[in-house]
Amino acid sequence: MPCLRQNEREQAIGILAAGMTQVQVANRFNVSMMTIARLKTRLRDTDTTNDRPVVAGHVKRRYVKTNTFASFISGIDL
Repeated sequence: MPCLRQNEREQAIGILAAGMTQVQVANRFNVSMMTIARLKTRLRDTDTTNDRPVVAGHVKRRYVKTNTFASFISGIDL
């Protein structure tokens, strides 16, 4: 499903304030109902519909799952 742009987020909040349900708003913007629920929660908690700021220098860790049983059987360290 597509993400909402800033102007679409503001429109969604306005439509919610006008009395439409979260399900109707979600269908209108072709997103899940949880997207609209989280948007509503974000507005309540932070008074803004902006995306969360990206932390500079944050590195995502990638975990590699190894098959330890296969390495034990074959005697090769994977």
